[in-house]
Amino acid sequence: RFDAPNTKRGLNGDGIPTGYGYYATENNRDYQIENTVTYSTKLLDDRINTSFLAGHSFQKWEYEDSFVQGENFPSNQLNWLVSAGEINNGRSFYKAMSLESYFARFQMTMDNKYHFMASTRYDGSSKFTEENRWGSFPAISAGWTISNEPFFNVPQINTLKVRASLGYTGNQTGISYSSGQNRIGAGENYDQEPGLAATDIFNPNLTWEKGEAINFGLNLRLFNKVDIDLDYYRKETQDLLSRINVPQESGYRTMLTNIGTILNKGFEVDINTNIIEKKDFTWNIGVNFSHNNNEV
Repeated sequence: RFDAPNTKRGLNGDGIPTGYGYYATENNRDYQIENTVTYSTKLLDDRINTSFLAGHSFQKWEYEDSFVQGENFPSNQLNWLVSAGEINNGRSFYKAMSLESYFARFQMTMDNKYHFMASTRYDGSSKFTEENRWGSFPAISAGWTISNEPFFNVPQINTLKVRASLGYTGNQTGISYSSGQNRIGAGENYDQEPGLAATDIFNPNLTWEKGEAINFGLNLRLFNKVDIDLDYYRKETQDLLSRINVPQESGYRTMLTNIGTILNKGFEVDINTNIIEKKDFTWNIGVNFSHNNNEV
């Protein structure tokens, strides 16, 4: 950008028309690589369907920023910074973060009645120290389609399925690119002398925010028209990534740490029905009920 001397921005701090110009660049790069392999097979005369998935992913984000400012341009036509009589400001910095994951999932269905799934993730984040970088997050679920059993004979009920799941998750979003590192920042200069300073209070125990989720559900279809889904859930999030106040004598106001727990539990009911379903006209009605209790 260039502002000529005859503009308000082209005046220097003393009100003298010198011209003002700056050149800035900003670079965002996001790399992501993901590889998966899947294997499926049938067993016992096709009574059992199984599938297995395994994979690896890697993501890296980089950011670069630079800025140069100059004044005292000899002419409005000479408006690149090489023509500035004085280069009086500038900066440049770089930051990056990365996330690496290994994951696997196994699924099995037997006689279209018994359903099972198990999965796991192993995630590593550059935001944390090497000791706390990796987290393991498994999950398991099972279901039983009772309406497909030979003993089930209720004409009004077309589908009846019960299910349950338990899973663990990890969170490292919402904090800066290297919050768990012992960082020393440059650019803390004084009186034309270079300076370094700690950018934050180092917490060597900072680690993943962890969640545990439990769900019990039921799927019901009546008269080939009414679908009812009932779910009870309980999710507890521990080791919340949050800032706490610290004594100002430390030179800082807050420190990032793992503290606190949030508990969400409740139930949801979804009811959908086809009132009229014809070739040229359809009328559906859907109703949803939910209740949630939140504790911090």
